Amino acid sequence: MPSSEILTPKSPSPSLKMGMALFCALLCLLPLIQTVAPRALGFVPPAMGIIFFCALRIFSGSWPRLSLLYVAIAVGTASLAALSALWSLNPDFALERGLKIVGVLGGGCALYAVLRANTSWPSFLYWAFPLALIFAGLLCIFELWTNGFLYHTWRGTDAANYNLSIINRAVVSFTLLLLPALGFLSLSSCSALKKRLMQLSFLLIMIVIACMTDSQSAHLALLVAGIFWFAFPLFKRKAAQSGLIILICAGILAGPWLVQLLYNVFADYVHTMPWLADAYAADRLEIWDFVARKALDSPIFGFGIEATRHIEHFNTPMRYTPLDHVLHPHNAVLQIWIEFGLIGILGLCAAMVLVLHSMFRIESEPARRLCLSVFMMALVTACISYGLWQGWWLGLLTMVTGLCGHIARKKKAALQRPLHKS
Repeated sequence: MPSSEILTPKSPSPSLKMGMALFCALLCLLPLIQTVAPRALGFVPPAMGIIFFCALRIFSGSWPRLSLLYVAIAVGTASLAALSALWSLNPDFALERGLKIVGVLGGGCALYAVLRANTSWPSFLYWAFPLALIFAGLLCIFELWTNGFLYHTWRGTDAANYNLSIINRAVVSFTLLLLPALGFLSLSSCSALKKRLMQLSFLLIMIVIACMTDSQSAHLALLVAGIFWFAFPLFKRKAAQSGLIILICAGILAGPWLVQLLYNVFADYVHTMPWLADAYAADRLEIWDFVARKALDSPIFGFGIEATRHIEHFNTPMRYTPLDHVLHPHNAVLQIWIEFGLIGILGLCAAMVLVLHSMFRIESEPARRLCLSVFMMALVTACISYGLWQGWWLGLLTMVTGLCGHIARKKKAALQRPLHKS
């Protein structure tokens, strides 16, 4: 039998086609949803993953293939969160948070499996998703320009007490989805002219947002994306790949001591530097300092998940920050340190090694470049801003991971396609 007959998949059923079209339509709505209601990312992407994971089993006759690495990270994280109830400052809260995490990350596993499923994908997905993100970007600009008109209308709040930071979640979400959207556009059947116009639209929208927003996290994420995108040729070498992994793991292990050094040396300087002062950099360094010192009081096990939320007073002179307590450290590494100690940190290092190693093994070079750049964008954002267990943030990460996984799968198939000819 000719190889083409062996490798040609059977035609999908009408039910499967309809289901995949619905999934893709919902996926294209997510950029708009994240702009007006970013907290919805905490449950919409995971719910989509679970529902369509089961639907694929019903309509295709087989389960989508789960990523063992993704499952291991999700189960390990949720298990450690729940186990931390044994030494947590609030055991009941720790168990509750563990259940929340397993829901979001479990749904993320399913979403990743669906997006990497070997099935027939509607062609509209590859131009509709980038187009939806363009509209989401325009919506961000509108919100920044009108001082959050939709935000306040949606919630019935007073626009007089407006703070641009309320749009930061939407801006950061747009920023992290930018490269995946461009990756989808590269997979579309649009003409070269239409692709150029959409790429130009993304560029102009991102410039306008970057100039209007107060989100320094978005600024730094864009800077990191540019660095790793254009420096990618260096990471074709094994030495550079190993060096990056070692550097990240060393930073994670040295986190509590490193941030104390940064606070003691640089806090006075960044307190008066314009862009950094606007980002409350000195305040952030002081928070990192007192959280790091507290973490080292229990360096093996930490104080349980969401520990900072339950510590009423930290030991700090309050030189820059007006409070001696904080909901979260604004730093994912320090959050793991204070919540799970060295046990959690070693798990985090192992996850980083495995994720980066799998990323460097992606067959398609453009997909490898995109995934590495997005990974570093997410990493730097996690290390300077949001609480690690915020539902919308976990949901955004699961969504971005799934989109990158889909791009890598499609690029791999494109590389292999010429080999399948009879």
